[in-house]
Amino acid sequence: MPDSLPTCAVIIPCYNGARFIASTLSSVLSQTRPPSEIWVIDDGSTDESAAIAEGLAGPIRVVRQRNRGESVARNVGLRNATTDYVLFLDADDMIAPESLERMLRAVANKPGAVAVMGLVIFTDDPGAPLGHSMPAFGGFWPAVLQSNFGPPHCLLVPRELALRLGGFREDLANSEDWEFLGRLALSNASLVEVPYEGALYRRHPNSQVATTPKPAILLGRLFVCETLATGLLERPDLLAEYGEALFWSLRAMWLQAAEGGAPPDALRQAESLLKRIAQARIPSMRRSLFVRTVGLIGPRLAER
Repeated sequence: MPDSLPTCAVIIPCYNGARFIASTLSSVLSQTRPPSEIWVIDDGSTDESAAIAEGLAGPIRVVRQRNRGESVARNVGLRNATTDYVLFLDADDMIAPESLERMLRAVANKPGAVAVMGLVIFTDDPGAPLGHSMPAFGGFWPAVLQSNFGPPHCLLVPRELALRLGGFREDLANSEDWEFLGRLALSNASLVEVPYEGALYRRHPNSQVATTPKPAILLGRLFVCETLATGLLERPDLLAEYGEALFWSLRAMWLQAAEGGAPPDALRQAESLLKRIAQARIPSMRRSLFVRTVGLIGPRLAER
């Protein structure tokens, strides 16, 4: 009987990843259910990253481009892929051997579903983890309002859905994966949790997370909340259920970004969204004097 599992592509943005790219690709090539396509998007590397990838056997296709950022590279891979599903894997991370098979089986009878698997954090050896987690979200909502679900390779995403959503926001340098997750949640896609710690996330001093200034991180998180707020304001059903949690999350991110030195222009969208949510008369928030005040005079004056 033929195997009817969906097809999958692994998309790997790479910038000067020669140190790790071979082990990253080896983890993909050794899957119990190998992907149909592996796209390595070399984002203007000045090292041997592309040459290393091209020297390996397997369905590896290398695209070289000038340096335009991780989100652009992911989107290039997304547009080139021809499979049912895609998994985005950074060039310094890996996936455990059964990752693709388990996630593909989880979505095989659930067309359009997004799969999420567990996470292992490590430095040199995944067998000696610094931490780990298993998905226990119960769906996108309300978990997506509080935090990201993990690095992008925790997720297996329908390619057509990712394309319809426009892929990753190319104007964001960080939190772009959480922002993408927010749009997945707003799309009404179902979430399937896979109880397997398959996303191996490498923590090292030169990673993007380690080298991004804190003010930029805070601003990126604020933009995530703005995406969620804009989406929920267009969905009265979701706003009624999750609007209160969204309001306080957006307020917290707005305050942190302001205290982190974000310029006033970068805060105005969040201030406008907070006022609109306060004015939406969400039943669970009607007794809050602070919320009513925000609805009347805006958050900046209400905080005073």
